[in-house]
Formats: sequence, C-alpha cells, structure tokens
Amino acid sequence: MRDDGLHVVLAGMFIISFTILLAGFKWDHLCKIFRNLDKVLLFIASFPLVCISLIITVLAGGYRPPSLISTMAKGLLDSTSMITGSGRETIARNRRDKLKEIQVNSENYLISPESSADIIPWDITTLLANQQVYKPRPIPQSYSAYTESLQKVNKDFFLSSPDRPEFVII
Repeated sequence: MRDDGLHVVLAGMFIISFTILLAGFKWDHLCKIFRNLDKVLLFIASFPLVCISLIITVLAGGYRPPSLISTMAKGLLDSTSMITGSGRETIARNRRDKLKEIQVNSENYLISPESSADIIPWDITTLLANQQVYKPRPIPQSYSAYTESLQKVNKDFFLSSPDRPEFVII
C-alpha cells in the first residue's frame, strides 16, 4: 500500500469495481450457473484486480504503452496461474520451498513440534515453520513497557493463565 493520498483512490477504485461486479451480475445467480466451473468463477472474481492493475499503471506512471502492456500481461498471467492446475502446483511448490528455507535458517530452539511458545521480537514465522503453536501474550511487548498495569496483565498471564505458552523465546 502506498503511503500517500493515492492509496485512498486506489482502494476506492478496487472497492467500486468489485461492488459493481457483485451487484451487476448477482453473484449467487452466477454461482448457480457456473456450479461446476470454479475456474470461471475465479476468473470473474479476479477480473477487477486485473482492471485495477491497469488503472494503477496509468495513475502511478502515466500512460506508457510498454509498461501498461507488461502490467496487463502480468496481471492476466497471475490470474491464469491461479486457475490452472500447474499454476496452483507452482504456488504450492514455492510455499514448500519457502517453508524449508525458513526451517533451515531458523535457530534450533530444542523445542518439540506442537509445543506452544511466545517469541520476542515477534518472529512468529520461525515458530510456525517449526510446527510450534504460537500463543502470544495479551499485551504486545512494545506496548506493555509503557505502564505498570500493562506489564501486570502480561505477568498475570504467564503466572496463572491456563492459556499461557509452554515456552517463551527471547
């Protein structure tokens, strides 16, 4: 998301185009018509995204045909990859590869899988990649340092709550 006034315009365009799609075509009716054609429904649902990518290109970079064409091609390619079996398999393979990379790069906490843990500084990806259950404290550490009462909420959680994690990784 852009951190300027343009993000409001872009979000609004997406919401408007998606609302038009849903209201104009009566989504329930479409679902009945394309009951066994989930790929068609997915394409219809992703169509506003492709349109918005074109609008973003024009607004953010001006009208430059090569850029516009490449953005349009990328949007259509992304939509197609979600629809096709090989595209979904590619996405699943990329996720598996990323998970393996995180597991290899993560520290060895010597905590068995399925154990619950809280972690500071909130690198929960490491916990999830190592199949540990993330059980966060009630007040984020960055906020609890501000007042004693917030620190007490966390202290009470770790001392007496039945939902407290087995481990706290610092």
